[in-house]
Amino acid sequence: MIRLREQIRNWYQGKYVPHTNDPNSALVFTGGNYEKFLSAKTVTVLVKFWLQYWQWIISMFFVAMGTIIALSTL
Repeated sequence: MIRLREQIRNWYQGKYVPHTNDPNSALVFTGGNYEKFLSAKTVTVLVKFWLQYWQWIISMFFVAMGTIIALSTL
């Protein structure tokens, strides 16, 4: 279970890409960024959308189901 959690965390964080330094420059940059995979970005967008609009999504689902049931009884 712990291994699965680690794999999910590593997938969600993405790949660490350190900053590139110019070998001819006296300036040195340390650190880097994490580049998320496309699937992790998609999951992030979907979760943010759900958290922001969950009331509307649930109510529209019930409206659609009610409409389908009403039309099927005609």
